[in-house]
Amino acid sequence: MQTRTMPTKTNFSVLGYANNELPIFEEKNGRNYVTYGKDDHYGEYLRDLFLTSSTHNAIVNGVAEMIHGEGIDANDRDENDGKREAWLRFNELMADSEDDLLRKISLDIKLYGMTYINVIWNRGRTRIKTMKHLPVHQMRSGMVNSDGDVELFYHKTDWSKRNAPMTGIKAFDLEDRTEASQVLLIKRYTPAYHYYALPDYVGSTNYIELDREIGQFHVNNIQNGLFPSMLLSFKNGIPTDEERRQIEQKVLNKFSGAENAGRILITFNDGDETAPDFTTISSNDADGMFQYLSGEVSVKILTGHRVTSPLLFGIRGDGSGFGNNADELRDSYSLFHNTVVQPFQSILLEGLQPVFDVNDIDLDFSFIPLKPADFLGISVDSEVDTGEVERSYTGIQISSALEIVAKVTTKELTKEQGMSLLITMLGFTQESAAQMFEEKSELAEFSKDETPGGVADELIAMGEDEDDDYELIDVREVDYKLEDQYDAAWAFARPIIPEGSRPTSGKSEQDTPLIKVRYKYAPDDVQDNTREFCRKMIQAGRVYRKEDIMAASGRAVNAGWGPRGASTYDIWLYKGGGYCRHFWQRHTYLRKNNKQISVKEAERIIRAAGPQEPRMERNDPKVAKRPRDMDNAGFLPSNPKPPLK
Repeated sequence: MQTRTMPTKTNFSVLGYANNELPIFEEKNGRNYVTYGKDDHYGEYLRDLFLTSSTHNAIVNGVAEMIHGEGIDANDRDENDGKREAWLRFNELMADSEDDLLRKISLDIKLYGMTYINVIWNRGRTRIKTMKHLPVHQMRSGMVNSDGDVELFYHKTDWSKRNAPMTGIKAFDLEDRTEASQVLLIKRYTPAYHYYALPDYVGSTNYIELDREIGQFHVNNIQNGLFPSMLLSFKNGIPTDEERRQIEQKVLNKFSGAENAGRILITFNDGDETAPDFTTISSNDADGMFQYLSGEVSVKILTGHRVTSPLLFGIRGDGSGFGNNADELRDSYSLFHNTVVQPFQSILLEGLQPVFDVNDIDLDFSFIPLKPADFLGISVDSEVDTGEVERSYTGIQISSALEIVAKVTTKELTKEQGMSLLITMLGFTQESAAQMFEEKSELAEFSKDETPGGVADELIAMGEDEDDDYELIDVREVDYKLEDQYDAAWAFARPIIPEGSRPTSGKSEQDTPLIKVRYKYAPDDVQDNTREFCRKMIQAGRVYRKEDIMAASGRAVNAGWGPRGASTYDIWLYKGGGYCRHFWQRHTYLRKNNKQISVKEAERIIRAAGPQEPRMERNDPKVAKRPRDMDNAGFLPSNPKPPLK
């Protein structure tokens, strides 16, 4: 049901819309539909305001883009097999539906306060097969039945033509599925209006109309003006009508219009008595009046749209508000998104929910936010103890940043090139970009005790039990190929640490104000031949800073099992030594009751950083595997491999 019609301009001042009159939606005798405003043209009126007012157009387009964002995502789509299948069904539905459907209904809900969707059932009437957009100004509501429900909607390409064909389409009904093609109406609540909704900017339509008229006045003034308000009088007799027309046309052609500004006027006369008179008509300070009106109109339109900063939409304000454009964009976007954009997104998601329910799509949907272009993904969230402002980054920024970090790790890019890309392309600050590549070097101090049990006891003493202030959000075997990427995923939440104040015992360089990363010795498998170091580590059941594990590698755990018979080796890589059954688990914790990030959002960031369920065979042979699964059972080639016990 796709139709295309050229917009036609209507004199809505005659209809009364420009006089701040609210539209009247009436049930009229002889009509089976409800009129949409005076003369049934309110939709066209809103459409034409959108097309002809530059300020209004910029705001509506901007808000529509913010509502749409980067599309719809589901926070729980990877939670289990059922959720993953529901996510697949959602993507199939959207793939079969009209292109840019979400973008179109996002524009409609802002421009008209409502949107119509043509939902089409499959042959068995068990699922919604596809969805199509219906232009609001082409739709009319039927009258309610005895239960107060609208059963039919009507479609016509041009309601100004009485003889144009009109099609009745059944309203979306889960009980009555006899008609394959139905109409779903999604609208914002408007007090005292049942059939149609009003846009949220309805209180400023007078000023939007005035904005259009001011622009039209100036255009006409330039196109038709002969100098500013000038009277030209000829004194050489009264010509005939045809002569008057020719003289007037020649003067207008030569001197009117913007392209003729500044031309010299030359006259030839017999004397002063026959010379033409040029009389300037006073403008009564018209320039000041229009300057005032332009400013007043802009303020009223912005107020009607609840705009917190005109810079969000590329409109230069009067200098009031925040003193710095960057600060203004960050603070204003956060406020505007929460108070204006999110309510529109909720209306759309709630309106689409019946369609999702029919298709067994039970997911926690949300729109992926779209941030201002100059500060994509950056917003002020809160103040931390250091007094520095924290910055948060979108999943797209984080995943892109991780790719850059990975290329630096594999030497495809230099660190300087990576830094430059993070700053110039992804909007990272200098400090955040540097932290993405920050090396961890702080190690704990161990005693000279070289017995296996002694090293375990000291490491266990530095370990931690579960912290009630944090929630465990991810557990996975350590994979050194991804360790830096998982660390980098939380760089956005790391405050700037003053030089000379690196973390001490109890804190890790991997920690942020929101995230804590620890490692656990796993699995909980103790056998008769389990080494003393492993036995103690498993029985302790504690978690450890990476710095402490690295520092423990400097002490002897199993004497003679190191390189060329040395007493020490890398516990971080080889755990309890050759044939060891154990590995390190990475535990990621999120601070409870924080106001910056939810558990689901944190889990989504982790998914973006690497595989959801890394397999052992994908891990680095020296890191993610148990030593007994490594080449030579975890023994160096220079060391003899004893028989397996």
